[in-house]
Amino acid sequence: NYDKFFTEGNEDIARIEDYHSHNTARLDVEGMKKLLLKLRFIREDLGMEEKAKSAEIKSE
Repeated sequence: NYDKFFTEGNEDIARIEDYHSHNTARLDVEGMKKLLLKLRFIREDLGMEEKAKSAEIKSE
């Protein structure tokens, strides 16, 4: 079943490097804080934003 995929697959995709810890941006503590503060539930838990009612919850 998979022979066709591997012999006729998309060569561009095959050349893309896999995602792993060596090819992604690494954050320091301040960078991680800044990233986490983009999430509403984090801001709510820290008291920086009023908690949303369940009907108001939307995906970020």
